[in-house]
Amino acid sequence: MKYLITIENNDGLKVSGLVDAQFASNVMQQIIMEGKSAPESASLNSEITTGVAAKVDSVRLRDGVQRDDFQQFLTEHNAKRACDQLVCAAYLWEGKGKKQFSANEYNEFRLELGLGSSKNTSRDLRWAVRTKWLVENDGRYELTSAGRQVIRDKFPRSVVKATAMSKFE
Repeated sequence: MKYLITIENNDGLKVSGLVDAQFASNVMQQIIMEGKSAPESASLNSEITTGVAAKVDSVRLRDGVQRDDFQQFLTEHNAKRACDQLVCAAYLWEGKGKKQFSANEYNEFRLELGLGSSKNTSRDLRWAVRTKWLVENDGRYELTSAGRQVIRDKFPRSVVKATAMSKFE
């Protein structure tokens, strides 16, 4: 079993990763017993890198979405492109009561699911805004009625062709 550990410093630098039970236990013991962060001798970077790359099926996020649920939703709705997947995340969040999100929240979502960071979130967000599937306001994004509809329609081929990235660059 893997555990999600998030470490944040006073400057807002945040690192999240999936680690094995022994590493998680060592971190918790250190925090409880000494009131300090992870032991200096712990190889945090290699544990996080290994953990994030590992396939983990039961990680539950703070907003209630699980990896398997998300991947099944993507498959059922024919969401293959990065932009489509981003819009699907917004749709699932909206269903859980979270109407707006930031680029960082989307990247954290992917990391916490063990899917890795999006290669170009800013480009994908611009693409979703240009297709009118998302609307942006002060760095916060929200699903539009057109975004909801394309998901309900399961990203039909005609829409995928009409919204190819090359048409929006």
